[in-house]
Amino acid sequence: MTSYHVEHIKAYLKSKGFTDLELMDDLTDHLATEIEFSMDSEKLDFETSFERAKQKASSQLALSTRKRFKDFNHPKTQYYD
Repeated sequence: MTSYHVEHIKAYLKSKGFTDLELMDDLTDHLATEIEFSMDSEKLDFETSFERAKQKASSQLALSTRKRFKDFNHPKTQYYD
């Protein structure tokens, strides 16, 4: 992974509205790890690996959000007066 690739990831995150630098660093690291894995194990180019990493991260976020929403609407513990 080159510094250009890392800057490409950061530019993508900025374009999606991320502004918190610590969060952006964490997300950049997460995406870069996924991309490097795909590039090494599957011999894919950066762009293809990046697209896959974005799709995976997006689906993970959707699942997490749905679970939180479900847990919010159906708490495991009910309190009675």
